Amino acid sequence: MPSTSRWALPHRPALDGVRALAVIGVLLYHGGVSWLPGGFLGVDVFFVLSGFLITSLLLAEHEATGRVGFARFWFHRARRLLPALFAVLVFVCLYAVLLAPAVVRARLRGDLVASLFYAANWRFVIERISYFEQYASPTPLLHMWSLAIEEQFYVIWPLLLVVLLRFGWRGRRLAVLFGALAVASAGLMAALYRPGIDPSRIYYGTDTRLQALLVGAVGAVVFTRRGWWRGPGSGGTVSGGAHSGSTGTGGTWLGPLGWLGLAGIGLVYAVAHDSSTWMYRGGFLLTALASLALVLGAASPSTSPLTRVLTTRPLVTVGLASYGIYLWHWPVYVVLTPAQTGATGWPLLAMRLAVTGLLATLSYRVIETPIRRWSPTGPRAPWTGEVIARLGAVTAVVLTGIVLATGAPSTAAGPIASPPPAQPSGATADATPIKVYLLGDSVAFYLHSKYPPDPSLHVTVAGNTLLGCNFLGGNLVIDGEVVPQPDSCPTWSAAWHAGLEQAKPDVAVMMVGNGELFDHVLDGTDLTFGTPEYAAVITQWLTATTADLGKVAPTVAITNLPCYGKPESGFDKTAPIINDVGRQEWLNKVITDFVAAHPDVHLLNLRSEVCPTGAYAATYQGAPLYEDGVHWTADGAARVWVWLAAQTRAIRG
Repeated sequence: MPSTSRWALPHRPALDGVRALAVIGVLLYHGGVSWLPGGFLGVDVFFVLSGFLITSLLLAEHEATGRVGFARFWFHRARRLLPALFAVLVFVCLYAVLLAPAVVRARLRGDLVASLFYAANWRFVIERISYFEQYASPTPLLHMWSLAIEEQFYVIWPLLLVVLLRFGWRGRRLAVLFGALAVASAGLMAALYRPGIDPSRIYYGTDTRLQALLVGAVGAVVFTRRGWWRGPGSGGTVSGGAHSGSTGTGGTWLGPLGWLGLAGIGLVYAVAHDSSTWMYRGGFLLTALASLALVLGAASPSTSPLTRVLTTRPLVTVGLASYGIYLWHWPVYVVLTPAQTGATGWPLLAMRLAVTGLLATLSYRVIETPIRRWSPTGPRAPWTGEVIARLGAVTAVVLTGIVLATGAPSTAAGPIASPPPAQPSGATADATPIKVYLLGDSVAFYLHSKYPPDPSLHVTVAGNTLLGCNFLGGNLVIDGEVVPQPDSCPTWSAAWHAGLEQAKPDVAVMMVGNGELFDHVLDGTDLTFGTPEYAAVITQWLTATTADLGKVAPTVAITNLPCYGKPESGFDKTAPIINDVGRQEWLNKVITDFVAAHPDVHLLNLRSEVCPTGAYAATYQGAPLYEDGVHWTADGAARVWVWLAAQTRAIRG
């Protein structure tokens, strides 16, 4: 093992405990555990910890040597991160070749390249791949967005920090600057957030997520300046940039501060939701501050009750392997589905965790640790060098193969047909496009967002679609529990009315959503799905909404519900209700009866078009129809639009 440089940070085992708490939150969140809705914030704990450690390391080296060795820094980051990443990418490539559905293979080439070059977050933004929708066939590299942000930080941050240090920025001035930048990042997130619109852009964005890394950097400046990296167990390895005469002791308040941070993280894990408006308007910044408090308490040079809790063997063991656990968990979750295993709920989660733990342990012991300990002159050098070379070669070969393989359509599900012509040849081909206004929930949102720019459709589209809201309003009742709707839902009615007035469409199309398949609590009244009372409320709502649409649009239409096939994980209690064919048909009958009684409203029979047998169909005209059993793929949406454009033109006359 190479000798420790005098600016190396001492190992504080309690920080491994923090890593464990972070990755456990992510594992349970992705596992669908309902009582931990904020587990996704474990990533923010990682961000804060990374900003804290990387900035501390850079400051310590600069104080000790007057410079920062960029090549050395980046080499150590690459040696730490790339080997395990290569192994996971090889696994994903093999999955793509052997098991992946055609819809995944079609987009995996870009995901692989973006992951390899740490640009996955921006790829997902550009491709509009939502972090929050549960897809039936998700990319196994979705989690690479956070690693991309960290690596982008590792590339830029040392350069920026050295420039600031050379211009005399030190101590308090540096901390204030980093804090101001963190607030600016949080402010940008708040400014870009739009209630009811999928927030994946600001969730993935380096610019909006930098706040957590910068909060960690603020903590590093304070911690290093006070000399707290020097202390019990430091071995005198850190210069630290402390005040003159600092002994590196003190900070007795770090322990209590850490407990407050731990309580804060526990609270947001328990109450935060990825759809909560407050999270995007300061909540992520508050989470970063709580994370920093926990990190400072864990990094304290003095032993405390907090550090004793965080250094228990299970937490340290998980924390040491947390990078591998995070890398492996999502591909494992994607492969081990209910359909593949026959398991749901806790048995499925236990299976996923066991396989993740096994692969992460092998990665940590066989790949990560030997390579991290490699020395150019050490006895392990030849063996480790061979591992690096072979792993890199295998990765290059498999990546090249999958890039070529995914460049051609998969034949596993049959050939994908081209969409049929939008209009028959003749005079109608030259018709002036009609304006369509689309109104609905997330199903309509995905149809609208994937509208193909095809002039042959002779349709222009506007609309107001809102994720997570139902037409009736009120709250849904899921598995006996009243589930509040997102904060943006009460203002949706005013928003779509205003949008309708502005658009002045020729045809207004309502897409009734799956939110109406649930029991409701509306204005304090319990409404049970399938009852005459529920049918009366639906009819009343249809009457009022179509009347409002008809005041602006000359033609009004309603689509009925298609067939759904949302994956059933055991934790997600919505899937059995959404997939219930009896419920779908009952609601469609209410819609059909309403249209029959209102000749001025047209029915667009979407169900008979995409699932004519009445059973869920995963493809339509040879193309994968849904990404998650509910929301449209780009190819599926393009084909639905061909049908919908023809239908709207026909009823418009």
